[in-house]
Amino acid sequence: MPTKRYRKNRRFRYGTSAGPLARRHGARLAPVVLPPGPLLPGLVLLAGRPRLAAVVLGVQGARLGRRLARSGAPAILGPAWAARAAWQTADGASRAVTMLLPAPLLATAALRRSARRRPAASAGTRARRSCSGSVLARVALLGAATATVRWSAARADGRTGGLGPVRWCLAEAVDDAAYGSGVWVGALRARAPRALVPVRRSSAVRTPARAASVDEPTGGDGADGPEAT
Repeated sequence: MPTKRYRKNRRFRYGTSAGPLARRHGARLAPVVLPPGPLLPGLVLLAGRPRLAAVVLGVQGARLGRRLARSGAPAILGPAWAARAAWQTADGASRAVTMLLPAPLLATAALRRSARRRPAASAGTRARRSCSGSVLARVALLGAATATVRWSAARADGRTGGLGPVRWCLAEAVDDAAYGSGVWVGALRARAPRALVPVRRSSAVRTPARAASVDEPTGGDGADGPEAT
């Protein structure tokens, strides 16, 4: 049975193929699809406005319901479909963040450690850091929520390997980070920034996020979900 290091190295190698493929297929190999409409409620929620996010989602559901009614479909499906689209978009975005954010964060931390002798940060800089920290905290909470839902679905299908939600979600995050690090390396080597840029519409070509979950089922060999780290 492959070791944990072997699994992570394999995920990394899979990720490095994103750069060359992006040069060949262009924007069709984007890391994630972010349609503006379904993305908007999540962005408002991350901005710390949950009531406004609910209003935006409600308006989108009502508009979709009217379009469905004009086409002869039940208008009551509009709110449910709008909520589903918003959730799927948030899930894809949080998965892409888990894959692509750790590598630059680690690089930034390394640069900061190498530049220890710096002047004290100004009040404006400290305020920006505090704001960034609160946004990152909300992103982390959203990522934890979507990952927990994925664990629940995997558990229903018997693909968790007996792991609880915390261990399963952490293992999935480690796998995704390994894959995303490979995406960064592949994109830089191939000079293909499109492998790192989201798109607004889906395409027939799989995104790296889809490839990570299709070519390499979450956790590696078999369908038991991510292996505990």
